[in-house]
Amino acid sequence: MAHGTRRRGVALPECIDDLEQPVSRRAATSPVKRYKREHQRVGALLYPEHFKRPSTRADCIDAPRPCPYVGCRHHLYLDVGHRGSIKFNFPDLEPWELTWTCALDIADAGERPAFETVGRLLNITRARAQQIEFDARCNVARANARLAVFLEP
Repeated sequence: MAHGTRRRGVALPECIDDLEQPVSRRAATSPVKRYKREHQRVGALLYPEHFKRPSTRADCIDAPRPCPYVGCRHHLYLDVGHRGSIKFNFPDLEPWELTWTCALDIADAGERPAFETVGRLLNITRARAQQIEFDARCNVARANARLAVFLEP
């Protein structure tokens, strides 16, 4: 798909580095202990059991943007830690105020974004974006080395 075209009602920029995200203060993490029964009750009211969230990319590709599914693992508004803590990447903003809400939409734009762009989109510094990429590359290399042992004749 050519850059600068419209997709799902959203105009994609000519260059991935033209992506903008509102500036926010530093991300805030909330521990699990802070979430009481009242939060669970409100959450149950917002998302009733019969509510079907998309489970695949094909289900959500034509969903409205900004994406309302904050609980999705690809949503940029929050991250859930392995122990259940919640990190709000943009504590000053509401989910519908973000320009870009889905990491998969950014990946579909085609180009590899610069570290500055990734930092703006995730509300982290350029250096932290580089660290995350380096760690991911090391993890992939380690996994490939472990798999290579099983593939050798």
